[in-house]
Amino acid sequence: MCLSFRRAQMDEMMDSKLDLLAIRRDIDALDAQLRELLKARARLVSKVAASKAQSGDARALRPAREAAQLAELKAWQETQAPELPLDGLTAIWREIIGMALNQQGGLTIFATQEAMMSARLYFGASLDYQLCADATAVQKAITGEPRAVGVVCQDQAVEPGEGVTMFAQLPTAVPAQSALCYATVVEEAAS
Repeated sequence: MCLSFRRAQMDEMMDSKLDLLAIRRDIDALDAQLRELLKARARLVSKVAASKAQSGDARALRPAREAAQLAELKAWQETQAPELPLDGLTAIWREIIGMALNQQGGLTIFATQEAMMSARLYFGASLDYQLCADATAVQKAITGEPRAVGVVCQDQAVEPGEGVTMFAQLPTAVPAQSALCYATVVEEAAS
């Protein structure tokens, strides 16, 4: 009796291990598909970059388009994938957008020390970051630069330079305070 019980346990463990290996192979196959989709997306981003270069459009940011994409992601998560945390999906999406911005010629983020973490979390790892001594230095660095963004904490805000507008508020480590994002941004439709 003991021997047959032990054998049944071993058979169950082997089946479980085989199932786990099969599941991991399926995950690996999906990961390969995700990589191929990222390559396909990058090819399309190259076409966007070429189109922008041909038209002379140097602006990197499209806040209305990004807001629409984020709203679509949130609606999808709520209805189709509630088991996936929205914060995690948003972080992945922000990294993909950062890679696309990099691919289209890059973007330099100028931020104060206090706002740098918020800037990095929002814009992702693929962009160039420059530390500025204060909000005045941030504003000076981004004024007239279509491929620059300034990020300062709310309590550091100064009057933006000519043609520069505040386009986003980011959470910070300090409760009840936001980091403000500034850039040369033209209002446009979300398309």
